[in-house]
Parts: sequence; C-alpha cells; structure tokens
Amino acid sequence: MYSILFRSSIFKALALCLLLLFGVRGEGYGQRVLHFADGVPNINLSPATALGLPVGTATVTDLANSTDPNPQNFATIEVTALAGISSAQIQLNFLSPVPIGNTVFVRLSGTANGLLSGLGGDLRISAINGGTALDTSDYKVIKDLVSIEGSYYWAIKSTKTFTSVRIRVQTGVLLDSRRINVHHAFYITGEDICHSPLYSTIGTNGLTLDLLGNGAKVINPSRAIDSDPTNYSELSLGSGITIGLGNSIYQDVYFPESSPSNYGFRIFIRSPQSVVNLSLFSGIRVSAFNESGAMVYQQTLDQVLGIDLLGLAGGQLIPVDIYPSGGQSFNRIRVELGKFLDVNVLGAGLYFYGVRYIPPVPTISTINNITCEGNNVTLSVASPNPSMNYHWYNSTNVFLSNGPSFLIQASDLPVTGSPFIFYVSAEKPNCDEEESSKVPVTVIVYPKPSPPHITAN
Repeated sequence: MYSILFRSSIFKALALCLLLLFGVRGEGYGQRVLHFADGVPNINLSPATALGLPVGTATVTDLANSTDPNPQNFATIEVTALAGISSAQIQLNFLSPVPIGNTVFVRLSGTANGLLSGLGGDLRISAINGGTALDTSDYKVIKDLVSIEGSYYWAIKSTKTFTSVRIRVQTGVLLDSRRINVHHAFYITGEDICHSPLYSTIGTNGLTLDLLGNGAKVINPSRAIDSDPTNYSELSLGSGITIGLGNSIYQDVYFPESSPSNYGFRIFIRSPQSVVNLSLFSGIRVSAFNESGAMVYQQTLDQVLGIDLLGLAGGQLIPVDIYPSGGQSFNRIRVELGKFLDVNVLGAGLYFYGVRYIPPVPTISTINNITCEGNNVTLSVASPNPSMNYHWYNSTNVFLSNGPSFLIQASDLPVTGSPFIFYVSAEKPNCDEEESSKVPVTVIVYPKPSPPHITAN
C-alpha cells in the first residue's frame, strides 16, 4: 500500500503537493498518514443494448491513473445511451483491509460546479470486501465534501471491514450521457494534535441549492477551512425568493478527529451589512454533531452567552466561543443561515471565516481576590493541566505572563486603580489557534487603615 506521512515541518516546503494541501492546515505538530488504494484496479463495462444491438457505450480510460496520488491525474468513466441503461464501474483496491471506523475518501470531478450529488442514483460508491459488496446498512456515504484546495470528494465509512471501493456510473434517461473523473481513494490514520479541519459540505433545508443563479447558495466553501484568516465563505439565502419558517442554507465543517472531552469550538463570522435589529441574529444558528451524527449542541446566535452582538451588528469580524454542555465530544460544526423565528432574515447573507477546536476554560483558585495596598498578589489556576500552557492578560487584552500562576507586584496594584481585572486562558502547546476562552479574575485593593490615634492621659 502506498502511504505518505506528512508533518507541519515540511508543510510549507511542499504546500503545492496534493497530499499536503489536503492535509494539515495551520501549524500542527502532529502527523497524519494517507494510505492510498494502489492495488490493481478492476473495471466492469455494460453498454446498453436493444434487440441484441448496441445502443450505448461504456468506457474507462487511463485506468492506472486512479491509483496515482498525483492531483493532476485521473481515470475517466464515460457512458452514453440512446435507449436503455449503460453503466461502467471502477473498483479501487487497498492492499490490506481498511481499519474499521476509518473513512475512505474518493476524489471525483466532472461537473462545472464540482457537485456530483445531483446525479442521484446515476453515481454510486459502495464498500466491497474481498469481491463481495457490503450491505448498504453497513456503511454510510457522505457526498460532495470540498477540501482545503477546493477539490471534491465522496467519503464512505463502514462498521465492517472492507478492502475496496467501487465507483459506478450509469445513464439515467433516453439520449443520456455521463462522464466522471476518478482521481484516487485513500484513508487517513494518525492525528494532527492541533485539530485542523479537513473538509466542508453545504446543504439546504426547504430551499433549492442554486450555485449559479439567484437562489440559496454557499460561495467558496473551501475558504472557511483554508489557512488564510482573511478568507471566508459566503452563505446567502438568495434574492427574489420566499424564505419560509425553517428554511435555511448551511455549511458543515468536518474534523478528522473528535474533540477531546470538555473541549469547545470557536467560529469566526461577520455580517456584510450593518444590522439595526439584533433579533435578526436569531436567523444564524450554530450546531455541533458527534461521530455518529447525533446533535450535541444547537443554538441561534441571539441565545449564545457572551457574544458581541453589537460588534457583529456593526459589521465586525467576531469570534464566537461555544462549549457543549456535559463536555460532549464532536467532530462536525454547522453554521446555518435561515428563518428559525417569525422575524425577517439577514438578506445580505453571512461571511464565515472558519472554526477551530478550543481547550476547556481554566478553573481559577480564587475568582475574587481581596488585598491591602502594598501587598503582592498571586493568581493561580486550580489543578492545572500539565499538557496545557496558561496565558495571563490585563483588562485591555495585553499579554502579561505564562504559567499556571501569576505574581502581581504591589507596585502594579495602586489602590486608586482598584478593582483590577485580569484574564487567564489555556492553550495547547505549539497550537497558536487553539486557545480557550479567557476567564476573568478580579483583584480588589483596599487602602491600609490609618494607625490608631493614641492620646496620653
């Protein structure tokens, strides 16, 4: 099996290579390994016939390219039919079984907008074990995943062992044709310790996805998962269409690893227009899902505590920190724009800059610290995690110190400035973008009491 190991230390040097474009985002120091299906592929061709005569074609060209990791190479499946159904398939084979629980990603192309799910049953992928197809109840297919570099993939994950992935293309109606490019297939092992997202998908509820017209769409979805903090995707409900209650457009971001327990996530969003009515933010909803697809969190922005709605209303880029209750793990985040209450919607859309995992917030030994002037004060994290760095800031967000405790000199605590607000956060080492929400700590300084006045009798 052809495998490629990559680390962030070589990411910049090989950034144009598919494997790294597809892999680590940001400055992770972990490692992910891509295992390609590089066994000898199989094909099956079934051109349409009528009365024993051919009325269609089924071809596969450049088959060897389907086992080549080079992003520029691909095999092509092409079927045509004047009547009946023509079909053709490629089976990509791994040299050893795919570990149970791993997801196989198949890169496909062939349509102007990259989305292939519109072909319905005319394009199928299935899991095969030793030549025998698994039952469809044994695996799940996720369609139209877009990667960091903007390529499209279909993914398949099974609860049983399998050794191959079969891609089947067929014609659907009279005078029909289909042409699909199959680039390669692989699965990933290992972990990026900085938890970079890899894929995104888009979808709608009660609306028709309209990428080329005036309807609901997500523009440039890959820009919400790339490494450029100034890039964003754009969620739009379109123009000239009626948005009913419950209608929405959404973008999902997938992480290859589930979040550690008690982790949260931070999304970055901006409204492209100033908003006067803050109730319009009830039209932005954020959800989190675990590996099995169960929802572990869902709230509209107007319900999220601590969010800077006024900054968002003013068109600012703001972070939104969210910690699902109960410390539940998740690996998929959804940002959704729509009509969830009976109020108007954000007609100008929403800019989505990205999402990151963030560590649990620190627990402080003493939230409110009281002292007299002239005394030093030490602020401390209770039961610090040795695998985390702790950062201390002042009230204006200026960095002051590192470590689980922070000594403040008496000279920095004049009584005239009391009360003082400091903040502490937890950060995963070597992962600059993976910093928790900041926890406020108060220091109140009282003046020293005047010495007693003693009068001699």
